Amino acid sequence: MTEDGWDLPLRRIVPRVGASGEPVLVATELGQGGHTVDALPDRSLLRALHDAGYDVWLFHHRGDPKARPPASSGPCDADAVATLDLPAAIERVRAVTGAPRVLWLGHGFGAHVGLIHIARCGGAIAGLVSIAAPVLFPTTRTRARVVGRVAEWLPSEWRVPIGTIADILAPGPGGRLVQPLARECGGAQRRGMLLHGTEAVRWGMIQQGARWFEHGHLTDRTGTIDYTAALRASDAPMLLVTAEDDPLCPPRAVAPLLRDGVDALRLGAGWSHFDPLLAPDAPDAVFAPVLEWLADHRASCWEPAPF
Repeated sequence: MTEDGWDLPLRRIVPRVGASGEPVLVATELGQGGHTVDALPDRSLLRALHDAGYDVWLFHHRGDPKARPPASSGPCDADAVATLDLPAAIERVRAVTGAPRVLWLGHGFGAHVGLIHIARCGGAIAGLVSIAAPVLFPTTRTRARVVGRVAEWLPSEWRVPIGTIADILAPGPGGRLVQPLARECGGAQRRGMLLHGTEAVRWGMIQQGARWFEHGHLTDRTGTIDYTAALRASDAPMLLVTAEDDPLCPPRAVAPLLRDGVDALRLGAGWSHFDPLLAPDAPDAVFAPVLEWLADHRASCWEPAPF
C-alpha cells in the first residue's frame, strides 16, 4: 500500500534453497507486463536472476491494470511512481527479506522511475541496471508536440487502450508496430509481445513523457527539476545498456550519465529497444554481463543505506 492509498501488486519469485537471496526489483517498459522479462524458458531475465540466487520481485505501479486506486486518487505519472510506488515496494521487500537495500533492474520506463528515485534520494537502491532508458531526448516533431499538448488537457487517470490497438495490429506480418523496436526477434515473437505483453497506459504517464521530449531531458511533471543534471551529480553505481539501432535509446541518449562508477554495455548494429530482453542472443550478450555486474554489487544489499 502506498502512502496515498494505492494497493499495488508485487510478484515474488522466492529464492532457491541455499541462495544468498539479495533482493532485485525488476521493472518493465511502459505499457508492458511481465511478458518481456519472462517470455520464454530459455530467454527469461527473471529466471536468470532466480538461477543466480537472487530474491526476485516484479514491480508493478499505479499504471498497472491490476492496481487498485483509493477513492480519491492523486497524480498518476512517473513522479508519483518514483516517489510513492517505488518506496512502498522497497519497504515491502525490505520487511520480507531483511535486506536494508535492494538492486533495481529496469527496462525503459521501469529504469526511468529508478533513475528518478536516485535523483531525488535513492539511498535504498544499492545499484541500478538501466536497459534502454534515455536521459536525453530528441527535439519533437510538430505532430508529437500536438499529441503531447492534447494529453495535457486530459485527466491523468484516463487510460490509452494500447492492448486493444495491439490486438488489432498484431495479425499483420511480423507485428509491424514493434518491428523497428525488436529487430532481432522473429515475427511470431513480435506478435506474441503485442497480443500478450501490452497493457493500457494512463494519460499522466504520457503527459510527463511529453515534458521530457519538450525539454530534451528527464524532468519532473512541472518541467522545473532537471533529473538528468541531478543524476550526473549522483554517485550511485549504475550499468547502462544501450543499443545502436534503438530509436528510443541509442548510446548517445545516456552520455550525460557516464562517469566513474557507471558502466556501459553498448550493443551493436541490429539491436533495438526490446532485443536486450527478447533476442535469441540476449542470454549471452545481455543477461550474462548484467548478472556479472550485479554480482559485484549484491553484497551492498546487506549494508545500511547511506541516508
